[in-house]
Amino acid sequence: MSNTKEKFSPFLKQCFVTGAVCSNIAGHGSIIGFPAVLLPQLREKGSPITLTEDGGSWIASVLGITILVGNFITPTLMEKLGRKPAHFAVTLPIIAGWLITIFANSFEALLIGRVLQGLSFGMILPLGSVLVGEYTSPKDRGTFLMSVSLAQAFGIFFVHLVGSLLNWRKTAMICIFFSFASLLMVLFSPESPSWLAAKGKYDECKKVFRWLRGDGEEDELEELIRARVVENSKSATSKITLSVIIKVVKKREFLIPIVLMVHANAMMQFAGGTTMAAYSTTIIGLIMGPEASAHFWMVALDTQRLISNAIAMYVINKFKRRTMMFLTGGICVLSHIAIAGYVYAKLHGILSYDSIWIPALLINLQFFSVATGMVPLPNVIAGEVFPLEYRGLGGSISVISIAAFIFVTLKTFPGLIARIHLHGTYIVYALVLTYNLVVIWYLLPETKDRTLQQIEDEFKELRDSDGLHKHRLPRLRDWIPRSSATTTEGAWRRHYPIQERGILDSFRPHHKHADWFLFDAAHHGQLGRRTAHFIAAVPFLAGWLYTSMATSVQDLLIGRILQGVSSGLLTILRSVLIGEYTSPSNRGAFLTTISLAQAFGIFFVHLVGSLVSWQTTALICAFFAYTSFIMTMFTPESPSWLVARRRYDECRRVFLWLRGDTENEELDEMINVHVAHEKAKSQSGSAKVSRFESMLKTARRKEFYKPIVLMLHANVLMQFAGGTTMSAYSTVIIGLLMGPGVNAHFWMVFLDTQRIISNSMAVYVINRVKRRTMLFSTGALCVAAHVAIAAYVYAKDTGTLVYDALWLPVLLINVHFFTVAVGMVPMPNVIAGEVFPLEHRSVCGSISLTTSSGFMFLALKTFPQLVDATGLQGTYSLYAVLLTYNLTVIWMLLPETKGKTLQQIEEEFRGRPLRPEETEMKLVLRMDPMEAYRSKLSLRRCSSAIL
Repeated sequence: MSNTKEKFSPFLKQCFVTGAVCSNIAGHGSIIGFPAVLLPQLREKGSPITLTEDGGSWIASVLGITILVGNFITPTLMEKLGRKPAHFAVTLPIIAGWLITIFANSFEALLIGRVLQGLSFGMILPLGSVLVGEYTSPKDRGTFLMSVSLAQAFGIFFVHLVGSLLNWRKTAMICIFFSFASLLMVLFSPESPSWLAAKGKYDECKKVFRWLRGDGEEDELEELIRARVVENSKSATSKITLSVIIKVVKKREFLIPIVLMVHANAMMQFAGGTTMAAYSTTIIGLIMGPEASAHFWMVALDTQRLISNAIAMYVINKFKRRTMMFLTGGICVLSHIAIAGYVYAKLHGILSYDSIWIPALLINLQFFSVATGMVPLPNVIAGEVFPLEYRGLGGSISVISIAAFIFVTLKTFPGLIARIHLHGTYIVYALVLTYNLVVIWYLLPETKDRTLQQIEDEFKELRDSDGLHKHRLPRLRDWIPRSSATTTEGAWRRHYPIQERGILDSFRPHHKHADWFLFDAAHHGQLGRRTAHFIAAVPFLAGWLYTSMATSVQDLLIGRILQGVSSGLLTILRSVLIGEYTSPSNRGAFLTTISLAQAFGIFFVHLVGSLVSWQTTALICAFFAYTSFIMTMFTPESPSWLVARRRYDECRRVFLWLRGDTENEELDEMINVHVAHEKAKSQSGSAKVSRFESMLKTARRKEFYKPIVLMLHANVLMQFAGGTTMSAYSTVIIGLLMGPGVNAHFWMVFLDTQRIISNSMAVYVINRVKRRTMLFSTGALCVAAHVAIAAYVYAKDTGTLVYDALWLPVLLINVHFFTVAVGMVPMPNVIAGEVFPLEHRSVCGSISLTTSSGFMFLALKTFPQLVDATGLQGTYSLYAVLLTYNLTVIWMLLPETKGKTLQQIEEEFRGRPLRPEETEMKLVLRMDPMEAYRSKLSLRRCSSAIL
């Protein structure tokens, strides 16, 4: 090494070792683009190998499966044998795959060749970016990492160019030389200095590092070795156990880069580069028309991709990573939407002007964004973000997501084109890209010009102590002063001697025995309201997308099941979330928006469904779930949940961020009650109580069972008031009430519009009228409307109606819908957000949901049979009786909640306010640590259990 040191600069040495990686990557780029050459030639007449459409999609997509296998091989080789032996091992299956492809005489042989190539691809993916990242200097690392995607783009360009001139066998024969060249270059490349440091070979590490970097980066070398000495000393004394593995998975520097890379890989695959490489002739024909020369444009786009990628190599060192990522990401999303709009307009003949330059411009714009950002930047990030200790494992997990997304995009692309056409497919891709860009915006720190150790340290401290992201919610930290009066357990521990900590440990939160009840109760009780909101959105979005692509009744049923699961999760959560986020003065109005939003959703789907097909309607409706998912990312956790987890400082900051500084009494009351409750639990914790006895004790509490009984009857009221049956059987009910000659679809949309207007009025009125007044006035009107409708239908059917006109049933059904929209549907949602106690809010919500779901099922399942057996008049009479009974029970149970805090409402159900010793616990949160400690000792001597 000393001889070559004088001949070649460190930069040229870094170019050489990066070139070994890039040559291998170029060979794998040829693998990606090879189906675009192979499949059209196999479909030609006289081809020696016959190929079906399904077989073609398997040849294109099988890489996604076999990448997984290769991915599991590489980490062991990287960590145990080193980066250099792992690089050798990568080249063997790709060479074997090309040789089998060259001599293939059947579909099976081609598939085996693709499997071996995919195996090699899976092995190089976690290795390539890691190698380049560890070999190169921070100031040039971005450029070198960008060359990885440039090499891949060159491989795709090369195979497309050669394949347009020669047959597929000769093309495969030429492409094999990339792998041979890489094999020779690896022979003269050194081992990675990072791996040598991780194995304790510090002298060899210094020698290789200085050979690669020269003498100008000693600080990074010292930092690397110092960090590894610490890590190696830890690992020498630790055993690999399940608890150790769980601890590793929970580490921020391990978990956050993996989540980041999963979304970056999804973005890379859905940006269009993967599908264009495999189905370029198909896509070009659909965008530019069948008369366009697909092979010419394929090579032209590959050339543009090469040029754009080369530009990106220069630009990457001038711009920050985040700037470049989100700039090119925005362009990519816009180009997808523009292409979808162009294809849709062309397909439906609404394009007033058309020329070849329009699709050429759009597709070049998309490819520019793919080449400069969407493909290269995930490779850049992958080489920077994983911690050295887990780099092999982290890269392996990242590759699993790459393999999955490659398989999904390539396997589903032909099916999406067949079902929703190119414009629908590009809209779906645009939505996927937007979601992933938002997640990356939230997680990705700036990595430009930082050493790998500094980036690892950044992920270790990515969030501050209160759990809120440093970059995304600055206001929670900027304008809210940190009061010295607020004392947390951490502060107490710093001030108290060790022997006094046993008293403080008694304040640790106990598990809530009731939180076992249902899935969402556990999740928004244990994981938090915000996390539960994320979980609820996933099956909702998946259900709509599955429905939009359904081809059978079974597919539709699966979509409906996913939507039902999401609806169940959200029904528990929605009122709790709004009730905990909002002020008492506006809480009623905000809770009423639940039914307003639901009414708008019903109106929207009815309106859109009357204009476009049900598949398109389902695809459009998925936008609601997608929007909610994005907005939840920028929403803080519930203050009430933070209190329940004893995160009092964070609770104060979030509460002040949400409410300002005018409602501190509610904040103090909420925290004080929880502290008092925890204290009482700690004092009574010596007596062991079984889970069953604890559940029985909880069930006997007034503040637990009274709200549940109340909500059970309120849910009956909501489901049998008529809104549920009208939403599902609107055309049937309108036909029976108004006659078969009316336009049922028109009146369906009309009633949905009236429901939205009435619900909007309720949002305004609810803050001016008491809850009980609003509930019972609209309830009585609803009962009267049911009785009147039943009488009208009976008189009409028996011929005893003296006068009849359309305005009569129109008036009755509008009065009925007015009561549903103003009181019967929104008021139970309002009540559900106010009456449940904080300690059992999750399980109470689950029990309430169970009754609501049961009554919804009962109402929808029995309605057709009731109408057949008793007619519409008998059904509405039965509903009127049910409503009257439930209104009577609610009259006896429901206190007035308007203008009261959630704690005051809880005390109303309990039947008493806090005891003096409970109130005295407020001092705990405001005293200095020693005063709080003395007060705590005093309270332990005199106070009794609360519950």
